[in-house]
Parts: sequence; C-alpha cells; structure tokens
Amino acid sequence: MNTTVNNFSVEEDEILDDELDAIIQELDKFEEEMDMHNQGLDKLFNLFDCALELYEKIDECKKNLEQLKKIIPHTSNSDDFLLGCLYCNICSALEGFVHRFISGLIKNEVDVDEKKLISSANNNLGRKKKLLTNINEIVNEYKNKTINNPFEIAILCNKLFNLNIKYDEIELEKYSTEMIRVRNSFTHNNGYNNGTYVNINKNDVEHVLFFITRFINIINDEALKKFDKQLSDVSDKHGLNIEQGQNG
Repeated sequence: MNTTVNNFSVEEDEILDDELDAIIQELDKFEEEMDMHNQGLDKLFNLFDCALELYEKIDECKKNLEQLKKIIPHTSNSDDFLLGCLYCNICSALEGFVHRFISGLIKNEVDVDEKKLISSANNNLGRKKKLLTNINEIVNEYKNKTINNPFEIAILCNKLFNLNIKYDEIELEKYSTEMIRVRNSFTHNNGYNNGTYVNINKNDVEHVLFFITRFINIINDEALKKFDKQLSDVSDKHGLNIEQGQNG
C-alpha cells in the first residue's frame, strides 16, 4: 500500500521531484547556452566595430591622397621644392593612417588574446626591462612612435597582429629607405640631405602616391581577411550560425 501525504503518494512525490530536477537541469543548460551565445555576440560586435573603424580610417586616407593627387597635374618638374613638399604630405597620409590602423588592431587583439598581444609588443619593441604590462601602455607606445617606413610597418603587422602581408624583402626595404630619406630631407632640412639637394620630379611624386595607395590597400585587405577568419572562429566556438559575406 502506498503511503499518502497531503493527497500525494510518496511514489508520486518522487516522480514530481525527478521531473522538477529534469526541468531545472534543462533550464541550467539553456542558461549556459545563452551565456555562451551572448559572449559570442559581444565578440562579434567588437569585430564589426573594428572592421567599421578600419573602413573609416582607410576611406579618410584615400580621400586625403586623392586631394593631393589633384595638385600634381598643376606642377612642373621645375617646382622641385613644391614636389618635395607634396612627397612629404603623401608620406604623412600613410603615417596618420597607420597610427589609427594599429590602434584599431590593438583594440581587436585585446578581445582575442590580451596576454599574447602584450608579449608580442614587448618582443617587437625589443624590451627586456621596463616591460609594457597593459593595453593602454601599448597604445601610448605606438601612438608616440614614428611609424612611416612601409618595410617596418609590414614587419610590425605580420609579427604583432599575425597578418600575412607578402612582399619582396630586399625591394621593399630599399624603396622604403629611399622614401624616408626624401621625406626627412624636405621635412627637416629644406630639401637637403648631407649637404646635397634632393631633386624630386613629378614622376617621383606619382610613383610614391601609387605605391602608398597600393600598400594601404594590401594591409587593409589582410586585416579584413583576419577579421573574416575570426568571425568564423567565434561563430563556431559559440554556436552561432553567422553567414559571412565577402571582403570588400
């Protein structure tokens, strides 16, 4: 005979307890899944923010370069100092873009692996003492650092952010060295380098404009490829069914 308490048998009470436990377990599982999805969504929104920032930065840089391009047809090779100044301004457009580009990538890397980023930054800067210990220090370090050499920028992006910028090491280093020599001569010494005037013609200005435009497109494309891969990884890890579009 079943014992009854408050019109319920002990057997029925145990069944209700089991059912309640099952419901609680399902709710706990659902809560864990929702937490995981929410974490994934937070990461995805951060990725989208970084990609949008990157788009705005490269769009601004391209507009600046287009404005400078409009001046070139109105010059002649005899306007050597003006051409030198144009050359410098084109280099400045790259430098301004790269500072903001790196800041955006640092923001993205923090969400991926902050400890790895800090370690990579210290290694890249050759620091063995007074190590950088947090993200703000890294941002300030690169914000105050002159970054205008394409060869060094390519190395930095590949080592610090694991981009895959392909280049001919000898050719890029050679061209970058000459580019900085011209830039520094007109920026700091009225067009002179070691007492000798640096002659610049329209072809030189057009070439550096083409080179820098192509260079920023390459590093932008590689960053977007990385964002696309991260989007896929986050989607898989957190159980999100996100359909990816094409870059660009």
